[in-house]
Amino acid sequence: MVQTTEILKILHGMQHDLQAIDQKHTLLLSHTKAQKEKADQDLTAEIAAQEQALKKAETCLIQTRIQIQQDSDKQREQFYEQARQEAVLMSSVIECLEERHIYLKTNDKYFRKYHTKMAPTLQQKIEAAYQDVDDILQEAKSVYDMHETYFSTTGKYRLPVIINGLNYMLSSKRKELYRTLIECYSRAICLKEQLEKNEFLERSFQKLNQDCQMQLQQAEQQYHAAEIRKEQAVNRLQKETVEKKEAIQQQFQDAELQLKKSTMSLVQNAMPWETFLEAAKLMVTYLRHYGKINSNHQDLSGLLFLGMAEYHYGDGITWDFLKKAVHDRFKKVAVKDFIRMPITIREMEQVHFFVDAASMGADRAEQFMHQILFSAFSFAPLGEITCNIMDKLKFGNHIKPFFNLKEQLPELFHHQIFTEYREIENRICEINNDMMNDLYANKAENPPLFLVLFDFPDTYNENTLLNLKNILENGHKCNIHVILHGSRPKEEGYKKESNKLANEILSLCVPISQKEWNCDGFPMTVPPFPTAKQLKLFQETYVQDYRANQNSRNLQKFPRIQELRACSQPEAAEQLLQQMENQFDAPCSDWNTTITQFPNAIPFAIASVPSMALSGTAASALIHSNRPEIKLPYEMNFRKQANFILHVDDQSEAFMQQLSAQIICNYLRAFPVSKGRVVAIDCKKAGGNTVAFQAFSLKFPEVLERVTDHQAVSKILKNLAAQIVSWGTKFKDGENHILDYNQKHPKISEICTLLMIYNFPAAFEGYSKENFSYLKQIIENGNKYGIYTVLSYDHRCVEKDADSENLAGIFELFHGNEIAYSDGTCYHKPSHCVLHPVAGNAITEKDCELFESYQKQSEQVGISPEDILDQKRFQRSNLTGISIPIGIGTGEKIVDLKLSARDTNVHALILGGTRGGKSVLLNTIIMNAMLCYAPEELQLYLLDFKDGVEFELYRHYRLPHIRVLGLASQPEFGKSILESLMKDMEQRSEIFGTYTNIDDYNHNSGKKLPHFLIIIDEFQSFYSNDIPTKCRNAIVSMTHELLAKGGAFGYHFIMASQKSATVRSLQMQAGDIDLMTVRFGLKCLENDYEFLFKELGNDAYQKRIGPPGTAIMNPNIAEGKSNEKLRVAFFGKRRNEFLQEIQDDLQQVPMYKNYTIFSMSDHSNTLDYLSPALRDSKWVEMQLALPVKVADPFVIEMNRKNNHNLLIGGTDEELPDNLVKNYLLSALWNRTATVYCIDGEILIEENRNRLFYQVLKRHFSKRFYLVESDAEIVSFLVQVYEIYQQRKRKNTTDPIFVVVKNVQNVQLVKKMFERDRILMNDYLDEEMPAEAETEVSEPIPSAEALKEEADQFAAVDLSFLLKKTAANLPEPESKNPFATLRWDSTPPEAPKPTPEPPVAPKPAPKPVPPAPKAAPVNYDVSKILEELLKEGTMRSVYFLFATSEVKRLKEMNGSLLKAFEEHLLSVVNAEELQFTFDGMEVSKNLPKGIAQYHHINENEQIRPHVPPEPQELEQFLSKNL
Repeated sequence: MVQTTEILKILHGMQHDLQAIDQKHTLLLSHTKAQKEKADQDLTAEIAAQEQALKKAETCLIQTRIQIQQDSDKQREQFYEQARQEAVLMSSVIECLEERHIYLKTNDKYFRKYHTKMAPTLQQKIEAAYQDVDDILQEAKSVYDMHETYFSTTGKYRLPVIINGLNYMLSSKRKELYRTLIECYSRAICLKEQLEKNEFLERSFQKLNQDCQMQLQQAEQQYHAAEIRKEQAVNRLQKETVEKKEAIQQQFQDAELQLKKSTMSLVQNAMPWETFLEAAKLMVTYLRHYGKINSNHQDLSGLLFLGMAEYHYGDGITWDFLKKAVHDRFKKVAVKDFIRMPITIREMEQVHFFVDAASMGADRAEQFMHQILFSAFSFAPLGEITCNIMDKLKFGNHIKPFFNLKEQLPELFHHQIFTEYREIENRICEINNDMMNDLYANKAENPPLFLVLFDFPDTYNENTLLNLKNILENGHKCNIHVILHGSRPKEEGYKKESNKLANEILSLCVPISQKEWNCDGFPMTVPPFPTAKQLKLFQETYVQDYRANQNSRNLQKFPRIQELRACSQPEAAEQLLQQMENQFDAPCSDWNTTITQFPNAIPFAIASVPSMALSGTAASALIHSNRPEIKLPYEMNFRKQANFILHVDDQSEAFMQQLSAQIICNYLRAFPVSKGRVVAIDCKKAGGNTVAFQAFSLKFPEVLERVTDHQAVSKILKNLAAQIVSWGTKFKDGENHILDYNQKHPKISEICTLLMIYNFPAAFEGYSKENFSYLKQIIENGNKYGIYTVLSYDHRCVEKDADSENLAGIFELFHGNEIAYSDGTCYHKPSHCVLHPVAGNAITEKDCELFESYQKQSEQVGISPEDILDQKRFQRSNLTGISIPIGIGTGEKIVDLKLSARDTNVHALILGGTRGGKSVLLNTIIMNAMLCYAPEELQLYLLDFKDGVEFELYRHYRLPHIRVLGLASQPEFGKSILESLMKDMEQRSEIFGTYTNIDDYNHNSGKKLPHFLIIIDEFQSFYSNDIPTKCRNAIVSMTHELLAKGGAFGYHFIMASQKSATVRSLQMQAGDIDLMTVRFGLKCLENDYEFLFKELGNDAYQKRIGPPGTAIMNPNIAEGKSNEKLRVAFFGKRRNEFLQEIQDDLQQVPMYKNYTIFSMSDHSNTLDYLSPALRDSKWVEMQLALPVKVADPFVIEMNRKNNHNLLIGGTDEELPDNLVKNYLLSALWNRTATVYCIDGEILIEENRNRLFYQVLKRHFSKRFYLVESDAEIVSFLVQVYEIYQQRKRKNTTDPIFVVVKNVQNVQLVKKMFERDRILMNDYLDEEMPAEAETEVSEPIPSAEALKEEADQFAAVDLSFLLKKTAANLPEPESKNPFATLRWDSTPPEAPKPTPEPPVAPKPAPKPVPPAPKAAPVNYDVSKILEELLKEGTMRSVYFLFATSEVKRLKEMNGSLLKAFEEHLLSVVNAEELQFTFDGMEVSKNLPKGIAQYHHINENEQIRPHVPPEPQELEQFLSKNL
């Protein structure tokens, strides 16, 4: 349909386009002329530039000639001076060499003989010609250096000629030296001859002349080349200029031809014939209807008709071609030389008018405003128009002809004419706010509103102008149209900002100006205004028709009447009425246990409706004389409209409270168990309205949530609004409502929520605009997404300001579903139809019990493994990462956990509250990983830091996928896992070579490596403050390294915890949490979702609501992926079934060779780790324990490399006892070992371990000695000391072990530690028995005797020669003519070391006889023990001290305790150890059964083996010995 804006746009567009074409042709002509002139100017400039370049080349030639001459003269002078200096220097060199040569001939006869014999031959070899002075000087330096070498050699020892003869006569070195000396002299002679010839200076002059001549030739050639280039450039430029001008002319012709074509096309398209024909028809319709009432709601294609605009098309065109084209096009539709177009306002059309009273005159402008109002009431459908009149200056008299209509139908004028500044400002602000709310709610189909402002802009302030501008820009979208009356703002006397705003507003309007009726620059024809009589008759008719129409409309507001009136056939109406009457069944009295059947509606009330409401429709056949009214059901229809308002005041409060309780009961019973949810906001009465549901709410808070805190209201409304937004893209084809979705996807059906708000708006404390905004969004859009609102509107709580600002638009969103109560009658407020509410069944205690049982049954109905698993097991490939199915998402789509080695989705983080489903998710990941991937594709590390609660089941099956199964919360074990992963990562790094990641390697190398899935439940235990700092730091460092780099090598971590607060406090490296980009949240707190999903946290929090197993996943938070809601598959008791299937199918696949299960409930037997037979090893291996990590058994090798004295302590008596027994068994299992055992319990006659010792004595009687008295302690220590002394002379490796158990009870040893003097004879009555065997060592020869002679001439004494001839050898003077020359490198001076006299060899030492046996001594046993502790391990004597009272160690000598470099401690307060075990890190809370081993800088946690009982030990030893 033709619109005014479209018409004016066409007219202005035609005018603009024609003028633009004409201007384009003019510009084309002027541009062509300018291009030709520029081409001539460019030619002149280029020729001048070439002339300048040639002149510059000529100047350069002259300067070059002068410079060459000057340089030549200067160079000749330098050659003369250099030749003079070289002559002087060479003379000095020759003189020096001759002097040295003469000196040797005079003093060395061997030199003279060799010179006579070899000089002629050498002279022929060294003759050579030297080309320049540099060669001469270099050779001279070489000659001089040879001489210096000779003299430094011959004079090193000041040797005379006779010694020279003795040492060098027969040596080749002498001959080499003489040859060098002769060669030196011969070269000197050659140099002298070359210098005398003086040929160098002549060659230099000749070369200089050649260089000058060559430079002159090059300069002249460059000048001649410049001349040639200049001539060629001028010719080329002249030719190019001619061609360029021809091209410009051709371009002009082509452009003009193209412009003619585009002109013809534009002229053809600038006049759309359909638009002009349609406009002509509309003008006929407008003229016929003008002055009539649109009582039948006809579509007249306009709300009002202003007149016709005229366009004179032949003005302003100068181009002859264009003039002719336009004339030919317009002559068929023109009236004379112009065309006509209608000026109207249509619905939703962005057109507003400004009547310029200043240009038209006041009376004429006011008459035109009456014309506009009359046209609006004539053309707009009856009763569907509202006029808001703003008339400050004349107090409404501007519309005086319409006062009668305003009095009769004030609602058409918004019940008033606005004449006050404040009223005008408030009303325009209200219109603007309503408009913005409608736009936000996407509500466009509003009745037309005409905003008429008189005397613009003088009577309007800046705030009003701002709102008015926004209305002009956006009002058409809500069917708001503005008519301005006034004058354009004057520059003087008005505020600058207001003036600017007023002009911006006027720019948005179509101006009507001038006395000749001008519309937006076009002449205009206006229809005549009716006479006073005609206007009065029009208004009276309008009022009558309006009132008759309004009465009929009220009855039609009842929803069921609307449905019946919509039927086009009587049969259809009768059938629909029958269906309505069948809905009168009572509501359900029991819970809905169907799980999947959601109701479309629930009964609310029965309405009594007058039958006359159906008159005039196809349903009128249902009306009978004996049926004045019909009974129709009134229901909460969840597919159409389930939002209600309950109007509450003093009279209706009790009734409405009972009615709301019935609604809640009926709602919860109608929906499947756990699929219906009620949120009751009851702040004013602090829950008093919902007290009947208190017990049910406490037991099932997720089903019925009672909100009594004002601060919680905003959060709830915000969350529900966000839930609606998040559901925006969830529906697929054929799904337009949540009920459709739930029906199509029963396994992942969503929960539906009833929002019950009591005493509204009192619940919205402070009348927060944000809360009202959320509420409007929920009411308007919630039904589609399963959120239904019942508003108990308390009229006693409403304030005037709140009512006007915040409640605007709330009631319209309920579409007339308003229930009121007055005088004992409940009725539908918009239609006044009487309602009879349907009674509901209250929720009793028995109902609560039934609900709980039904709820538990519903939890078992979820996603089964078969719903998501592949049909074939173990078939997935890891070539593109791993993808593990875990549940069902939106649209029953299978959701996979995808972890990649290439992208950023490498690791995952899971947070799940108590009973939130975290364990179910972890088990689903583990099970499906094993069921989808073969062991060679994917392998698992499972660490359960909840002490094996969740992963215990996996140890009972043979599962080749699992490498490590950790079932205890031991960080040391976890640390060892990380260490093994780090080591494996290094190996993979070497294997990969140039491959960037595991996918690249598996694709291209021809080999395949598995991915590793490392799952850690309650991973916060990794970083506990109870862990030793060194261990924790290592864990933090390795975790960071593996998280940052492990993905490329196929390592994927899945870390799980319960709360974000715990994770936030962990001492992890910065960024480690961010590396876990795949996130899962399962029924967490709101701040947990914010921590997991960051800016998407609120979205996740909204999506969390759902049946058991509901989880929120973000596949890659780093890349801004959207959150996904899913329901995790549930294995339950069927996990055993599937594990058995895996075990059976993979029984041929070998287990990982180092498969490890770590559990504190497992105990290792010491006997299992002893060899089948006694060992004959040189060193004893102590099989004490298993490490708390993935490693081989913990063994201490008793060798001499380290001090292996061992201290065992702890408050747990059992653990030290087990360690000592393991120590004894391991020691005795070596054939060469001897054990002395001192047990404090034996000394105080406690017999707890006596049977164990008796078994050892029976089977190792010759090597195991049990001490039972202080005398035996002294005797054994002295005996061990004697053996120790003998081993100093003859060393043996047979180990001796002294074990002191329960040292706190051995008083004698404690005295020794306190360094009390304990003499042997005080405890022994007899002398010590002689040893059965004495250890004697062989003598060791001295170091001097083992040295070999290094110099065969060491015995020759030539000192007499040195003394005799030292003074006879004169020292030659050093004359170095080269000292002042600058050589490339200066040779270092020859070293002059001072000779050392030869040393005579020492005689070889005689063999040392063995030491005689010492006589018996009364030893101080304290000193014996001290020496044995400090030095005994070097002679294979080892001590073990064990105590269960570590604090008693404070009483002992600290220096002796330091002799124990190895410690094994358990359940010890770390503060008690600081005084003696410096550098040892002890966990603050070592669990029972765990000991900590410390040796120097080595710390390790171990689990001691459990030693056998005496009976078991007896059987073992009897069998194996």
